[in-house]
Amino acid sequence: MLKELWRDGDDVIYEVPHRSASLAHVMDRGDIVSSAPVHGLDVGPLLPYITALDDPRLPLTEFEWTSRHSARIAALLDPDQVVSVQISYDPRWRASVNGSPRRIVSDALGMLVIEPGCTGRCAIELAYDAGWSW
Repeated sequence: MLKELWRDGDDVIYEVPHRSASLAHVMDRGDIVSSAPVHGLDVGPLLPYITALDDPRLPLTEFEWTSRHSARIAALLDPDQVVSVQISYDPRWRASVNGSPRRIVSDALGMLVIEPGCTGRCAIELAYDAGWSW
């Protein structure tokens, strides 16, 4: 039933269809994973997040890498919504909307959560500040 993407002997990777292939997803604050699962069968903390990923009421995002350490996210947002980004959290990630810094936190799975605080079509700039000087 699933499309085979890769096979090496008995090892197979299948494509699992999703509503969106984007790394960024608009969510209500309550959908963010707030406690880490205790073990692999403890899916309860994940259910609101998983449901939100496929919720057709939530707007889709556009996610584009602009370099190896920066990306642009665009979405239609309500002021109370957040953007979950499926990238590992690090305190050196920075986000801005129209040049104004925005708060980034980690969810309980260790992924980025951006609090854009904007309404309507919002463009979020995401950049990793590794302390490099060019």
